[in-house]
Amino acid sequence: MKRLVIITTYCDTQEKLDIFAENIRKIKKLGLDILAIGPSEVEIPHTIVQECDFFFYTKENPIIEFPVINYTHWFLRPIDERKRIMIHRGYGSYDWASLYQIKKLLQIGLTYDYDSYCNIIYDLIITEEMEKKLLSEEVNIMHKRFSPSDGSLVDSAHFMFLDRNTAALVEREIDYEAFLYANVRAEDHVKMWVDKFNLRYVEPHIRDKIYYWKDHQNHFDYEIHPDFKFFFSKNPDIEIWVGGNDNPRKEILKSNIRMIFYDFANPNIRQNGLIIAVDEDLCKIHPQEWEIVELPVSSQHAKTIRIIYEHEILDITKVFAKTKYNLVYEDTIIT
Repeated sequence: MKRLVIITTYCDTQEKLDIFAENIRKIKKLGLDILAIGPSEVEIPHTIVQECDFFFYTKENPIIEFPVINYTHWFLRPIDERKRIMIHRGYGSYDWASLYQIKKLLQIGLTYDYDSYCNIIYDLIITEEMEKKLLSEEVNIMHKRFSPSDGSLVDSAHFMFLDRNTAALVEREIDYEAFLYANVRAEDHVKMWVDKFNLRYVEPHIRDKIYYWKDHQNHFDYEIHPDFKFFFSKNPDIEIWVGGNDNPRKEILKSNIRMIFYDFANPNIRQNGLIIAVDEDLCKIHPQEWEIVELPVSSQHAKTIRIIYEHEILDITKVFAKTKYNLVYEDTIIT
């Protein structure tokens, strides 16, 4: 049986490149061919590309962002018995980007003369037991993955073996409109493949080496200065639910920029204050910790944002432009 190993990648750090290169070497020692793919925004060193039998760059990296899909982390900060501050940080969804790479790999791989296809992710931890699996002739099997966040087992395509016919079925099943309509995570789509195409889960369970969210342990601090933590809102006029669980009601949250400063390492911040520069407008503030500072400027129109602190200019323009959806607001619980 001729087997092609297809590898999804997004190697934007040296650590990721090193792990990818190590896995390529392990697979090539087994005598298997490799097809890898990656977005052109992340250049892979020529030495690594040369070790693959096929490597394709794609011009797109289709991360779906607000308002289509919004992956949100949220935090509630009590002020007193009735008031609380709500913070949401929105991220783009990587689920479609992951499925899209699998679709493209299968489309390309099926144009070549192989009997089966093994899909892996670039940072898969490949053990000796898994090397034996790569050399076996088992097909139409999946391996569940240990979640890096809590160790639970989740559905996964990170070590998936398909025969040629089933690979074609899975490729056609990965569809953008169907993905949006289902409105579920990539793992749930994998479970759909298992049920629809009579795939089997087998051991060993697998692990990835890189935990993406390890670099985002504090979702609510943009780390612009060691003397304080900082977060900002960015949203259009939008409906929110306020009033607590017992008396919920809808309100319109305006698009104004709201900022929060907290965990002051320098008590002079309150006294000396900060200057917020939005485009050509300057605003002097004396923030209290966890006080919401609301500016008379729409977050949808601001082009440049700088914070001046003790003669330092902290430019957050790039991170603000990149942000699609954050919420900051005060909620009063009605009893």
